[in-house]
Amino acid sequence: VERNPVEELIIPATWWEKGVMIRTMPAEGLAVDFAIHNGLRGDINALGGVDGLREFRQEFGGARAEDLAYTLRVKYSGINGLELGASLQQQKNMTQSHDLLVGGKAPATLLEVHADWHWQAFGLRALAAQWDIDNDVAKAIGTDQLVGFYIEPSYKINDKLGVFARYNNWNTAANVVAKDDDKQTNIGVNYWIEPRVVLKADI
Repeated sequence: VERNPVEELIIPATWWEKGVMIRTMPAEGLAVDFAIHNGLRGDINALGGVDGLREFRQEFGGARAEDLAYTLRVKYSGINGLELGASLQQQKNMTQSHDLLVGGKAPATLLEVHADWHWQAFGLRALAAQWDIDNDVAKAIGTDQLVGFYIEPSYKINDKLGVFARYNNWNTAANVVAKDDDKQTNIGVNYWIEPRVVLKADI
C-alpha cells in the first residue's frame, strides 16, 4: 500500500535532514521539540506540480544549508488513547537561491495539526497541513499555497483483522484560478500475522 497523498505531497513525510533538536517535557504527557536544520531546496517554478514539494527534499547527503529551517512541535498524549499534535516550520528560503529568475528568496511556513484517537476497537485519525510561500514568481502563478487534509476512521474486528476508510483532499497549487482540489477515498483491510507484522490491502 502507498502513503496517503497528503503526507506524501504536502508535508512531505519521510523527509530527513541534518540538524540539531532539543526536547522538553514540561508536564506529564506533553512534549515540546525544537529543531534547527537545513530545509527543502528547489526551483520555485516547479511548485504546483503533481508531486508537490516531494522532490524538494535534500535528504542529508550533499545538502545546501545556507538558509536554515526551524521546526517547533508540540505533542500531547496525556489521555489514554489520544494524541494531539501541532507543528510549525519556518524556512528562510525554500529556493536556497537569490536568483531573480525564480523570484529571489522564498520564505516558507508549514503549519500541521493532527489528532489520533483510539477507543476500544474504534480509531479515528485526522490531519491537516498548509504551506504558505512568500515569493513573487509563486504568487504570480498561484502556487504560493499548498493545502491538504485527511480523515481516517478505523475498526479492529478482532486481534487479527481490522478495516479502515480514508478521505483525502489536497491541492499543490491552491491559489491557481479554477484549479480544483484533488480528492481520493480509500477503503482497506489490515491483517496482523503477529502484533508487529501486518499485511495491508486497500482500494
